[in-house]
Amino acid sequence: MSLFLLVLAAAPVLPPATTSPEPERQLVRAIYEELVNTSTSYETGKTTPAAEAMAKRLLDAGFSREDVFLGGAAPHKANVVVRYRGTGGARPLLVLAHLDVVEARKEDRSFDLRPAREGRLLLRARHR
Repeated sequence: MSLFLLVLAAAPVLPPATTSPEPERQLVRAIYEELVNTSTSYETGKTTPAAEAMAKRLLDAGFSREDVFLGGAAPHKANVVVRYRGTGGARPLLVLAHLDVVEARKEDRSFDLRPAREGRLLLRARHR
């Protein structure tokens, strides 16, 4: 979620008549699809693969290595923190999100949870 907000904040603001939002939509979808396809459930206990994938995307997008931190309470429970430097002209902004999810067990749902179905991504969650 925080990466999505970061992508939106970093995207250039252009008049709708001069540009198509399609490249940005494809980027956001690719990020979400990568996260949805990475098992970060409590049962697996592994958030590190998702944190590493998002850190790589941030570095590839131009963030400096000193502004991207990967770490956590245990090697398999990593998180990613990124510093988005401003100009100092406005108040700082902190955006938080989490990478772990509750497992969506087959017996607890009535539909298929394949990550992409009919061109849509299904978000995995379960209410207890």
